[in-house]
Amino acid sequence: MVLAIYFLEQLLLVLIILYWQQKVPQDLQGRVFALQNMLEKSLLVTTHLSAAPLVAFMFKPLMSINGMLAGSAGKVIGVGDGRGMALLFVLMGILNMGAVLLAYRTPELRRVERELPDGDRFELDKTAPEQQTVLMR
Repeated sequence: MVLAIYFLEQLLLVLIILYWQQKVPQDLQGRVFALQNMLEKSLLVTTHLSAAPLVAFMFKPLMSINGMLAGSAGKVIGVGDGRGMALLFVLMGILNMGAVLLAYRTPELRRVERELPDGDRFELDKTAPEQQTVLMR
């Protein structure tokens, strides 16, 4: 099961990269991918630094045997050691599903494949290097 999820995750990642390469003009791909990579890495560091204190000081006490959520969420995922981390995983899954539903409800995101032209239809105006503008062919 874990191997199948890992395979599907890698397949999804390849499709996302392919989509970005099709939609971003070739002259701008280095800048766009560098910015995208920087944002992803900085958010990864932020989540790694905030996860441990969040679990230790908020979720672990909530999911202890006499914690505030022991009677509600504790009946589903259990109480005691490690249940604070489990609560974090459950909440992040719910948050991800909510973000996907919100993105699906946005008509501009649903129509992006039809409305956004492919990157090969753009070229940089090479006449004025200090003020480069993107032109459509």
